[in-house]
Amino acid sequence: MSKKVSRNSNIELLRIISMLMVLVLHCLSGGGALIYKLGARLYVYWWLEALAIVAVDIFVLISGYFLCESKFKAKNVFKTAVGGVWIYSILFSLLAMKIAGEGINYGLLIKACVPILTKKYWFVNSYILLYILSPYINKLIHSLTKKQFSLLIGYFILFFSIRPTVFPLTWSQDGTGGMGIIGFIMLYCIGAWIRLYYKNGKKTYQWLMIYLLCSFLLVVSKVGILRINENISTKFYSYVSPIVLIEAVALFFVFLSKKAMNKKAGNLINKIAKHSFSVYIIHFSMMSVLFTEVFHVNTYVAHIGSGVAAVFVSVTITYVVCTIIDIIKDYLFEKIGLLLQKSCLNRVYNNICLKWEKQLDKLYED
Repeated sequence: MSKKVSRNSNIELLRIISMLMVLVLHCLSGGGALIYKLGARLYVYWWLEALAIVAVDIFVLISGYFLCESKFKAKNVFKTAVGGVWIYSILFSLLAMKIAGEGINYGLLIKACVPILTKKYWFVNSYILLYILSPYINKLIHSLTKKQFSLLIGYFILFFSIRPTVFPLTWSQDGTGGMGIIGFIMLYCIGAWIRLYYKNGKKTYQWLMIYLLCSFLLVVSKVGILRINENISTKFYSYVSPIVLIEAVALFFVFLSKKAMNKKAGNLINKIAKHSFSVYIIHFSMMSVLFTEVFHVNTYVAHIGSGVAAVFVSVTITYVVCTIIDIIKDYLFEKIGLLLQKSCLNRVYNNICLKWEKQLDKLYED
C-alpha cells in the first residue's frame, strides 16, 4: 500500500470534465433553466442535467480508482480543509455578499468561517470523511477475494441504490440521496474494484452509447413521472440511482478505454486537473450570485439557443478563472511555506501528520 500510483491522464481529463459537469448542474439550477414543465426547454435542459448528473459519482469513482492503492497522506486532509476550503470559503463568501449588495450577513459569515463544522459544503464533508476512512476501507478491500468484494458491492447497490430509488426514500437506511458517506463508500468500492479486477472488454464507442442511452432514460423518467407526481419527478436523477450509477461507470470506461495521450498533453492535463477540487470550493462559495448577478444566465434560458450558450460560456469562464485563482494561491502558499519551514508551528504540524501516518502504517502490519 505504500507504492506510488502513476496518474492516468485520460482519467485526469475526466476529473476536469466531471468538475465542469458540476458547474453545469449548478448553472442549470441556479440559472432557472429547470423550471420549465412543458415543451422543448423541458427536454433540452433536463437532458443537459442528465448528461452532467454523473459528476459527483465520477469524482468519487476516480478517488476509489487511485486511492485504493495509494498511501494515506495526513497533510492532504489539512491542505484540503485549510488551504482548499477555509480560506476560499471566507474570501468568496464575502465577495458574494458584496456582489449581492445586501451588506454583510453575519450568520452566513460565521458559517463561512467554519464551513466543515456547519456543513457549508456537503461534498467536502463527505469527501474528507471518505479520505480519512480510506485506509480502513482499503484494508477491507485487500483482505477480500474478488468474489467477496463483488458480493459486497452487490449488497451496496441493492440496499443503497436500487431500494431507495424504487421505494420511498424514507424507507432507505441512507436518506441523503447519495450525498452522504454511505453513497461515497459504495462509489469508492466500485472504483477500487475497477482498478483491481476490470479488464476492458468493450470499445470506447460502446461505453459512450451506454452513457448516452442512460441520459435519455433519465429524461424519459423525468417527463413520465412529471405527469403522475411532480414531487418525485427527479427520483431517477439521484446520485445513487441505478441509471445514474450505470451512466457514471460507462463514462468512466469511455476514458479508461481511450488510447493514452502523448506525454506533453498528459502533463498539461495533470497540472490542470489538480486544481479541480478548488474550482468547486470557489464557485460554490458564490453560488447565490454567480449565475444570476455575475453571468445573468436566468435572462437567457427562456430561449433554448441562448440558454445553452449562456450555460457553456459561464461554466467555461468560471472554470478558467477559478483555476487561475488556485494556481496563484498555490504559488503564494509555497512562498509562505518556505518562510515558515523552520517555525515551531510547522514542526508541530509535521509531527501531527507523521504520527497520524505511522498509526495507519501499523494497520497494514497487523
